[in-house]
Amino acid sequence: MQPGDNLFRIALRFGTTVEAIVLANGIVNPQLISVGQKLWIPGSSDGEVPGPTIYIVQRGDTLYSIARRFGTTWRVLAAVNGLSDPRSIHVGQQLIIPGADPGSDTPGSGTPAPTPPPSQEIYIVRPGDTLWSIAMHHGTTTWAIIAANDLQNPSLIYPGQELIIP
Repeated sequence: MQPGDNLFRIALRFGTTVEAIVLANGIVNPQLISVGQKLWIPGSSDGEVPGPTIYIVQRGDTLYSIARRFGTTWRVLAAVNGLSDPRSIHVGQQLIIPGADPGSDTPGSGTPAPTPPPSQEIYIVRPGDTLWSIAMHHGTTTWAIIAANDLQNPSLIYPGQELIIP
């Protein structure tokens, strides 16, 4: 960060949103950033920020599965695309994939450049567990677990069930 910078200007410069930068960096208060602070810009690598790619949602896609394909998180995709509910995508919808290499994916082709899968943990539900208690124990949110596992009814988890912990 340089003198005079704020998250809005940085987001404009790199073609992303304030929300995406806040989520990517775990910023609690966007008003408290300082000169010299290093920020990770979603989709950037070695200081070069490729432009966004447009992805057309295909049947069976979830925000989580799309994010994994493009090496990002569902939270960043939700923020960049202004989605308040990560389950609210539909077939044919155009999503902005920030920082994806435009040469690696024809819009809507569903064949982005291969990326290594992010590390993830599998948790086996125990008697008495709730999504809230699992999320608190693993330092995540219930929404993240719901999205990662495409849970249709978050009230119905059961002992022995395997959950992806994002």
